[in-house]
Amino acid sequence: MRYDSNGNAINQPTLTSNWVENRTKELLSLAWWNNYEERDRLAKEIGVKTEYAVCVAQSETWLWGHLKSSYNLWNCWNTDSWRTKSFSSFEEAFKIFWSHCINGTYLKHKTTLSHMYPNHKESICQTAREYWCKYVYASSPERAANNVMNCLGNIYQTQVNMDYEFRL
Repeated sequence: MRYDSNGNAINQPTLTSNWVENRTKELLSLAWWNNYEERDRLAKEIGVKTEYAVCVAQSETWLWGHLKSSYNLWNCWNTDSWRTKSFSSFEEAFKIFWSHCINGTYLKHKTTLSHMYPNHKESICQTAREYWCKYVYASSPERAANNVMNCLGNIYQTQVNMDYEFRL
């Protein structure tokens, strides 16, 4: 388990299922979500691994446990000054977030956690200043990437590092 410098991390539940798909379903069901098939379909449409989409949602909003606005599972366009963006449905939020944020102009060529979270101390961007490191998904130097890696590690039953490739 990775913690930030203040000792914080999202607590990962114990998953008992075998296989990545089943463990992802189990994680969703523990958060009262039974929409794995919808998430899987949408993730494949936009070219990312389903478990990655679920773990980013857990990192951003604890799988809807802490929402600032309607259906904004990934906290996209919401600010610390409480400016918010709401969506009319889960599918709309998923497609808009991924098309504008993850597959948008600045992030569409990124393929690893290291490139999405270049401010993290384990990112290759800390030593290799390359084009991929220029734009960020989350500017947090620790918390966001740690929580995504912890979640993925829980699903895969092994430690996940910054080299993890999230695209299909």
